[in-house]
Amino acid sequence: MRILIVEDDQKLSQLIVKMLEKDGYVCDTAFELSRASEKINNNSSSFDAILLDVGLPDGNGTEFCKQLRASGITTPIIMLTGRSSTVDKVTGLDAGADDYIPKPFSPNELKARLRAILRRPKSAIADEIVCGEIRLNILARSVEVQGQPVELMPKEFSLLEYLMRKKNEVVKKDELLRHVWGVYSNTSSNRLEVYIRYLREKIDLPFKTNTIQTVRGAGYKIAEK
Repeated sequence: MRILIVEDDQKLSQLIVKMLEKDGYVCDTAFELSRASEKINNNSSSFDAILLDVGLPDGNGTEFCKQLRASGITTPIIMLTGRSSTVDKVTGLDAGADDYIPKPFSPNELKARLRAILRRPKSAIADEIVCGEIRLNILARSVEVQGQPVELMPKEFSLLEYLMRKKNEVVKKDELLRHVWGVYSNTSSNRLEVYIRYLREKIDLPFKTNTIQTVRGAGYKIAEK
């Protein structure tokens, strides 16, 4: 699952990224509302949740949340803020936030609340992504090909999930590295190629298919047919 972290404290943002990536999440970051707006407008369907700070250099996170809801974006949002009064919490929730966590917060609490909003039936997230004969269940973190279960390691699952979200589109190598290994990763394209091979050995080879394709000079794509 892919999480957008909108937090201007870069040290805290990096800590949240590292914490969530250990649990298999893929993280993207923005330190200003203007940058967050660009990422959401370009990738709103790719984000499963947004962690949104209230106090940001170029505006108020609560007002930004209200604007997102007014524009029809239903991605779950957790507000992060140093303001802990009841009035502030009510204001954030009334603006459209799904949850509100005052700082400082426990890492385990943040992860638990994130899991909770991702389980909600009214979430904008589809539980499954289907591409041809591949069925990927996001919440159960399970994969089936031609009705047969396929066991994947966490990075393999994240790589397949991202390719399936972009099915029939060519995804550049640097985009895959950024979204699967994270914004702070130094993972090389050689390692990506190794994981693509791992996926093919589990997804294509046993089922005599060719869904994970290399587009030379461009990147990779997963073909629906």
